[in-house]
Amino acid sequence: MTPKAVQSALEAALSAEFPTAKIAWPGVPFDPEVDARDTGGFPVPWMRPATRFAETYPGEKGESGVVRREGIFIVQVFAPDWAKASATPPKYTLGHGPITTLAGQVEAAFQKQDFSGVHCTECYVGAVTEDWSGGAWWQCNVTVPWWAWINE
Repeated sequence: MTPKAVQSALEAALSAEFPTAKIAWPGVPFDPEVDARDTGGFPVPWMRPATRFAETYPGEKGESGVVRREGIFIVQVFAPDWAKASATPPKYTLGHGPITTLAGQVEAAFQKQDFSGVHCTECYVGAVTEDWSGGAWWQCNVTVPWWAWINE
């Protein structure tokens, strides 16, 4: 399994679990002020995934140079902060409810799961904070530790 295959497996799993979600994929232009909107033009929750690789170390799978590689798959979850919005549509919930619900769903989707040779371990959800950009978004990171055999 190559590093690109690891990234593809994790991204495919996220896409399969959340087929209608607004996702800012790596290398694909995404502007939350434009792309994270519903049909009425109101902001909706969205996600931004990133795969991070740790150092490799020799595994115990023969003499062919196969190594066990570990890393983390981070899914940044964003939801509108209606306290900063100019108007709150009645169908949306105020507070941290929407973001904690979506972050919990991401955690449950990856918790101790295997995706095409990528083995996810104990996931965890970080604290809900204000988006770093100062925009009208809440942010919560879901961290998914994983491991896979590389060069199989």
